[in-house]
Amino acid sequence: GRCGGFERAGEADAPGAQLFQVAGGGGILRGDQAEAGEKVKSELKAATSLADFLTPLSKFTATEMANKVTYDSLQIHGGVGYMKDFSVERLCRDARITNIYEGTTQLQVVAAIGAIVSGLFEKEMETVADLDTPALAAQKDQVLKLNRLALDVIAESQQVENREFQDYVANYLVEMASILYRMKLYLPLAEAHEEKRELFRYFLTEGDARIQYLANLVRTMMAEYGNDIHALKTDFIR
Repeated sequence: GRCGGFERAGEADAPGAQLFQVAGGGGILRGDQAEAGEKVKSELKAATSLADFLTPLSKFTATEMANKVTYDSLQIHGGVGYMKDFSVERLCRDARITNIYEGTTQLQVVAAIGAIVSGLFEKEMETVADLDTPALAAQKDQVLKLNRLALDVIAESQQVENREFQDYVANYLVEMASILYRMKLYLPLAEAHEEKRELFRYFLTEGDARIQYLANLVRTMMAEYGNDIHALKTDFIR
C-alpha cells in the first residue's frame, strides 16, 4: 500500500547519505596524509575513529535494508516473483548474501558497538542541535528527544556489568544508533529539498516508533534479567 511504499522509500533513501559520509571520511584520511604536525595527527585519529564506526554501521544498515526491500518486492509480485520470469527472485538471492559475506550483520554490530558506548556516537550527534532547519524545526526537536532517549538507554545498559548482557543488547543499541544517524543526515537534506520532506516525516514517524520499542525492550531486559542474563537461556531451553 501507499504507507508501505513510504516506509521503504524513506528508509532506503537515508543509507545513501550514510555511505557518502563514510566516503567523505576516507577522503580526509587520504588527503591529509601528506601533511605533518600534531593537528593533522589529531585529525587523522579522529577521522580514522569515525570511519571505523561508520563503515560497519553502513554495512549493517544497507544490507539489512536490501533484504527488507527485496522481501517486499517479492511479496508484491506474488508467486510469479518466486520464478525466474522476473528478476526479483535474483535480487532476493543477491540481497540475502550481503549481510553474510564480508562480515555478517552480527560482526558489524561487534565492530560498531564500541563507538556507541565510548561516546563517539554521542559526539557525532551533537551537531544536530546546530542544524538550521526552520521548515523542519519540530522534526529537529523530535530527533533531539529521541537521541536523548537513546543515550540514556545506552548509559543505563552499561551499568550492567555482565558481558553476556552487553552482547545481547548490542544489536538493539546499534539499530537505534543507525536510525538516529540516518535522521541526522536526512534532516538537512529534507530541509534543502522540499520534495524529500514528506518522506523524511514518514521516516521519522517510523523511526520514532522503532526507537521507542527498542528502548523499552532494553530496559525491560535490564529489569527482568540484568546480570542474571544466563537465566534467559534457561527459560528458552525449558
